[in-house]
Amino acid sequence: MSSSFEGSALMTMDLVEEAVGLTLNVIDDMMRRNGELSGEHLHIVVMDPTKPSGGSYRFEQAILYEYSIGKRADWEHRFDIIARDKARRSWATGRNTLDQVMSAPHLFQRGNVSFWGSAVHNGIVVACSGVQPWFDQMFSYIVAACCEGLCHNRMQKIMATSDKMFIGDALHSHAQSQVQENVPGDPFE
Repeated sequence: MSSSFEGSALMTMDLVEEAVGLTLNVIDDMMRRNGELSGEHLHIVVMDPTKPSGGSYRFEQAILYEYSIGKRADWEHRFDIIARDKARRSWATGRNTLDQVMSAPHLFQRGNVSFWGSAVHNGIVVACSGVQPWFDQMFSYIVAACCEGLCHNRMQKIMATSDKMFIGDALHSHAQSQVQENVPGDPFE
């Protein structure tokens, strides 16, 4: 497969960064509320939805974006490792970690963290760690929903302004070369 096809054409790193930025407003507001959150640190992991588990990608290759809040030296726990484990479990199973804890504990493997706090939404996997698991999950779903909404917005702009059949110039060029190579001939070859 050509490298021009690697990753989502719409859910890019800059889009995820924007989605996390929108979520940081909520997180910051929650952190300023006295006693609402159990901590002031958080790690966020967002997986590439085009690199599914069970394919040719290792977990590390499928991580699209990570973001940390707070100085790591001040972290009570390794929130990055915990968030990655949550993301790995959700990426591998297609289920959020609360669902795994409550309905499918048989999916846990040796070495998995017992915490929950991830989102699986229309193929978008996000995991957070640093506060109570219900808030980790809430922030994960907010990031996932922001990613989806921003992708829809990008898609609408493409559909409204593009005369191309394919998304992205590289895709369009590749498809055109494939069509030219197969002409003339049997379209079912």
